[in-house]
Amino acid sequence: MNRKHILLTSLAFALGTGTTFAKSVVEDGAEVKKLAGDMKFTEGPVWLPSEKKLIFSDIPNSKLMQWSEKDGLSVFREESHQTNGNILDLEGRLVSCQHAARNVVRTEKGGKITVVAEKFGGKRFNSPNDVAVRSDGSLWFTDPPWGLRGKHEYGAHWVLKLDPNPA
Repeated sequence: MNRKHILLTSLAFALGTGTTFAKSVVEDGAEVKKLAGDMKFTEGPVWLPSEKKLIFSDIPNSKLMQWSEKDGLSVFREESHQTNGNILDLEGRLVSCQHAARNVVRTEKGGKITVVAEKFGGKRFNSPNDVAVRSDGSLWFTDPPWGLRGKHEYGAHWVLKLDPNPA
């Protein structure tokens, strides 16, 4: 049995046995609703509480989409360089991993895009994928070669940390 199968089996068992974990993730009687469709491949959902909207990536269409109860589905950013993972930093700004641009960017409060990381050891990233924010403000992200259209500058699958306050 491969690792993925073991993980999925374990998760299915935990959710199906009425464990505390399952109850904390999904309330009894919760209903799944389709909010939008007709996209190619979606990932990276993040809720913007101040704007009451959900942002997520439609990777092959290279767009960041948005959904709100008030306005439904629309485009948040027309060109997203095949953004995948999204999260809010400690200041509530959107942080995104861009496959095609091979970087990690932050959307400032006024909408300006700031590149926060694009290289390690002088070499360009492969294809930043998913991102997490730690309580100290550091960004942790994965960098596999999926989606990489250019030459690999380092031949590895890595997890990287961007420290906002390097020593």
